[in-house]
Amino acid sequence: MKNPEKERRAFKKAYKNSYIKIALPDSELEKCFYCGEWAFSIDHVPPITHLGDFKLGFLIPACQECNCILNDRRFNTLGERCEYIKRKLKKRYGSILYISPWSNEEIDELDGRLKEYVSGYRNSIDILLERLGYKSSVYKIYEDVNLYELDIRIDQLRKNISC
Repeated sequence: MKNPEKERRAFKKAYKNSYIKIALPDSELEKCFYCGEWAFSIDHVPPITHLGDFKLGFLIPACQECNCILNDRRFNTLGERCEYIKRKLKKRYGSILYISPWSNEEIDELDGRLKEYVSGYRNSIDILLERLGYKSSVYKIYEDVNLYELDIRIDQLRKNISC
């Protein structure tokens, strides 16, 4: 009979040794790697469900929305992950991008709830544009890192060390 607690501990140990934190400057540790929002979750690259196919993965700070968009989708590079998120964000919030821009003077002429509503939309547009244009300062370093090649390099290093 299988011992579920023993299996859970073995998985946890393998999992802990398989992921490393991505190197980011201190100013970006609390930002989502993909969009720049506050990062309240961790993205596992590759996803935990695909870890068996890899020897190593990255722990990347991510906002809840980007992490959920990626879910357990598998991509070869971090650049592909970023582009996928940008496409999904555009599709999800694209309708607000086509709202006629209001000038500050026009908003100032409004009163009450309408003024709050229009100001809120304008803020939403600004935030979305920031998210779509955001790139981490280390994005170029990791953009083309192919996770499959990384595994091959690690295997080669291990063989060289053991020889």
